[in-house]
Amino acid sequence: MSDHFHAELLLAGEASTENLGRQLAKAMVPGTFLDLRGDLGSGKTTFVRGLAEGMQLASQVRSPTFVIATLHEGQVPLLHVDAYRLDQQEELALHGWNDYLESGVIAAEWAGRIEGMLPPERLLICFETVDQGHRRVQIEWVGANGSESPHYQQCMNLLGTL
Repeated sequence: MSDHFHAELLLAGEASTENLGRQLAKAMVPGTFLDLRGDLGSGKTTFVRGLAEGMQLASQVRSPTFVIATLHEGQVPLLHVDAYRLDQQEELALHGWNDYLESGVIAAEWAGRIEGMLPPERLLICFETVDQGHRRVQIEWVGANGSESPHYQQCMNLLGTL
């Protein structure tokens, strides 16, 4: 895989994690899917909080663990999903999954639990706690049949400026 489609960042503190979300928000368009992975407390929800702020969404972002999905309305809506407690992948249809795959941005925490429902093109963002204040974030563009998407290419280019 080309380095053009992979980035690794070391972030210091929650503010840096939120800032990563704010910066990536600049490239969000309807149909963007963010596949968020990492252990509990590694920064997934903190990232989404910054993403929502950068997308100029007024609602407060909290972990959707107990509600499965939270919709944040805006010019481009954000569906924030937590797949950790899903019993069946099909439950996501009840939360507007199919609609927002095309008309909004989906940020799915614990996305590895719903592999069968993930779109073929997405940003895979893996969070890892390094120590008390630092996180390692690996971001990789996953594409359909190895094709290059101008939109996801823009996301990866934006990461190169951080």
